[in-house]
Amino acid sequence: MVDVVAVSRSIFCDLIFTGLPGAPQPGQELYAQGFALCPGGMAANSGMALARLGLKTGIVARLGRYPLGDVLLSQLEVENLDLSHLEVTEDEPTAVSVAMSTPLDRCFITYPSPSFPYGRDPTIIDFDFLANVRHVLVSASDVTPDQLARMRQMGLGITLDVGWESTGHPDSVLELLPLVDLFVPNEIESCLITGASTPVDALVELSRHVAHPVIKLGRMGSMTVADGRPLEVPSIPVDPLDTTGAGDVFAAGLIYGYLRGWKMGDCLRLGNVCGALSATGVGGGRSAPGWDQIRKAAPDLDSSIGGLGDHR
Repeated sequence: MVDVVAVSRSIFCDLIFTGLPGAPQPGQELYAQGFALCPGGMAANSGMALARLGLKTGIVARLGRYPLGDVLLSQLEVENLDLSHLEVTEDEPTAVSVAMSTPLDRCFITYPSPSFPYGRDPTIIDFDFLANVRHVLVSASDVTPDQLARMRQMGLGITLDVGWESTGHPDSVLELLPLVDLFVPNEIESCLITGASTPVDALVELSRHVAHPVIKLGRMGSMTVADGRPLEVPSIPVDPLDTTGAGDVFAAGLIYGYLRGWKMGDCLRLGNVCGALSATGVGGGRSAPGWDQIRKAAPDLDSSIGGLGDHR
């Protein structure tokens, strides 16, 4: 039995530059203090983070072989992931995302642009494989309502993430929410999808559509609804180096707690800790923490749960 499968259209090659004073202006050259080349995108970041938490984790995605696919594959193969449904394609380029981390935020340049019109079936899913899976993590732009409905009929737990491109199609996202257990947008995405002016208002609106709305608040933590009221859970203080993929690593911690039957506040707390610790390194999944780091950073959570990671 596989605990979680992360489903995504593509695995990206993340080229991450850190320590920049700001984004370069036209004609300007800046020098970074750090650099990493690593697997990126939701499936890679969350998949690596879930595996490091000890969950049996698979990836369903495509990876373009040329020119960087083999490099990424070699990094994924050491992460104790089920890659039997990762399709390495010969006729597609490696998807690449350049991330530039500055003191205020980070910005991206990505290639290629999304090649599928919104609403088509961009991800080929082997549902026979999913028959032996407990939970699925998928992005709204990478799945159709029919696919989600079939997953639900199979009794799978479902966490839905959302990317920037999906915020331009809020109605399409909202129609997916009754089919899922957890929805994990960030604060900007939640407001764009609901039309709300604040994350709290967005949370209230999302709670009308999905059982467990969770809004990521960056360094401030995250929030959900508990006992009919908004519940905000703070993060831990860290000195961030690169926040690329931190939200994906947050989702891994959240899902771990959810599958263990924890209270939602504790699920968010673990997600916050995982996301914050990943931001102290370069790359989301590449810097996802293990249990020793988590116990050291959040002894209060260890005491609350009664032994983090003891399922292993």
